[in-house]
Amino acid sequence: IIMVIEAVLLLAPQRMGTLYTTLLIPLMIARYILYRADLYHYFMYDFCYYAQILLLIYMYKYPNNLQFQKAMFAIGNGPLCSAIVMWRNSLVFHSMDKMTSMFIHILPSLVLFS
Repeated sequence: IIMVIEAVLLLAPQRMGTLYTTLLIPLMIARYILYRADLYHYFMYDFCYYAQILLLIYMYKYPNNLQFQKAMFAIGNGPLCSAIVMWRNSLVFHSMDKMTSMFIHILPSLVLFS
């Protein structure tokens, strides 16, 4: 997945939003199912998940709204990126939970830069 993200960023950055959406939906469904089984599903009310929803709304409903773009850029490159360091997210390829956490924190900034 990481090599696909890199290829899209380098070769077709205009398609990064589509890739982001196709990765986000199955990962969030899988995360909800796993978290629900462990009774952790209330963690999905966290700000990071709201930021994902806001980014989808921005991309598909209000793509030309400059104020919304500035707000999303600030969210994607501020609290979401700093949360990677703060919560010690790591890139562990065999852990679906850690990969999903890394995905929801780093990809919004990549989407907004592309």
